[in-house]
This record gives sequence, C-alpha cells and structure tokens, in this order.
Amino acid sequence: MRGRLLTGIAVAAVSVALAVSSTAGATAKAFVNLKAGDEIDVVGTGILCSVEKGTSGRLGVACYEATPTGLLPGSFSTGIGQDGRVFIGRANAKGTTMKVVFERTLAAAGIRTAAAKRVKGRVGQAFHVVGTPIDCAIVRSGAGAGVPTVYCSKDDKAGPVPGTYATLLSDQVAAVGKVDATRHTTSIVVKNQPKR
Repeated sequence: MRGRLLTGIAVAAVSVALAVSSTAGATAKAFVNLKAGDEIDVVGTGILCSVEKGTSGRLGVACYEATPTGLLPGSFSTGIGQDGRVFIGRANAKGTTMKVVFERTLAAAGIRTAAAKRVKGRVGQAFHVVGTPIDCAIVRSGAGAGVPTVYCSKDDKAGPVPGTYATLLSDQVAAVGKVDATRHTTSIVVKNQPKR
C-alpha cells in the first residue's frame, strides 16, 4: 500500500522548498491511479499533465500549460520519468513545439489511447502512475493563498526518495528540485512562466 501524502509546498523568491511528509494510516484510496495515456486536468488552471510512454518503453509524467490548439506560447513545462529523470522544456512562440532547456532526460511523449482517461485534479489530490514509483500531488505554492501547483516525484513508502529529483509546475513557475535526506525538495532550476 502506498502510505504517504504530500502535505505542503512553499515557493520563495529564489528557491522552491517542498515539504513532504508521511501520513499514518493513509491508504491507496487517497491516490488516483493513472496509466499510460491518462491525463490530469488541473482545475482552475490551464495545466494539463499526461502519463506518457517514452521511446525506451518506460513511463513518465509531463505537465504543461495547454491551450485549445497546443502549448501556451513561451511557457515552460516539466517532466519526470519512471527512472527519476527530469526535464524543463519551453514552448516556441507559436506553441507548436517544445525545446528542452534543462534535463536529466525524460523520453519522448506517448500517444493518448481511447482507453485513456482524463481526470479533474483539485488541490489536495494525489495521483500514482501504476507500475512506476511516480506520484504527483496538486498543492498550493507561492505567496498568500498560493496557486495550484503540480508536484511529481519518485517515491517509496515514506515519500520522495532522497537523492532523486522532483518537478514542480504552476502558471507562475516550472522547477526541478533535489530531494534531500529529510525528504524535502529544494530547487536547483526555476523558470518563471511568461506574464499573461
């Protein structure tokens, strides 16, 4: 059973500090299970996350700001692979392609199938990619009440695995962080999303 839940996230001006802790007695019911092709549509934002199969056949989660016709022009995206690799990408001026600007590489995107599902994701919900160690949660980050933010990491039964990387995406920032021995995540790369 997967017995952990993300409990909080705080974004400072220069760094992102992610606080993650275990919740005793939590059950797998706390997680929405996802498979290849499934998507999370983050309520109240333009953020869409999809479970994708790379060219290696391994699964990963890519999160990006979507428009009806593609990527939000100039916006940043994040991704994390089954093996813990991560990336930050940036959409071109037309929103038609994405160029990787930082990586510990996630393989190329997969294709959504008819059997895939799209779920609405709200702040406080957690998601698990079946057959992988990847978990994602929608939390609030930033000043004041914060904004809906997707945090994804390679997890074990206690939470994010020390020494691995995690991703963070909101309509304000895209970031990759390193998980320390206390299972907190500190940013190593932060990209500000374009102003609207």
